[in-house]
Amino acid sequence: MTTENTTMQAIHEAYTRESKCELSYEQFITLLTFYPALLVVAVDGEIDHEEGIYVKHIAKFMANSHGVSEHHQRIALEKQFYKSLMYLYEHESQWQAIFLQNLREYLREVPLLKENILEVMIMFADSSNGISEAEYDLIQSLANQLEIDASLLNTAY
Repeated sequence: MTTENTTMQAIHEAYTRESKCELSYEQFITLLTFYPALLVVAVDGEIDHEEGIYVKHIAKFMANSHGVSEHHQRIALEKQFYKSLMYLYEHESQWQAIFLQNLREYLREVPLLKENILEVMIMFADSSNGISEAEYDLIQSLANQLEIDASLLNTAY
């Protein structure tokens, strides 16, 4: 196990202990990779009713990415991801820097995910009447922090 994996495992353990969200390591990695989309949805600092629906969509995408075919298991996983996303939203100051730093490290190991992460951020920003200036600025900032080429953002904005 590399030092980065050891660190990621320690963060997974700390997160599940503190959040009381039961996620496997693989599910935690999914949470980590969708975290920037949550930040985009909550760019104004709050999650209102409409944005809450978007968070539920993120949780559904996350659950579907695990290929769970049993309906009840998929719904349970979706609820667990939603709970995890809302915990992260409510405890943003505690987890944001840790999640972004570790996501950047993870993307260095799995660079093919970079474009997917950018596309998901853009999709959720664009879903509410186009990409706002605040969303554009946040996506640009997150892309820089995560070492993602944000040229796709300019074509969507």
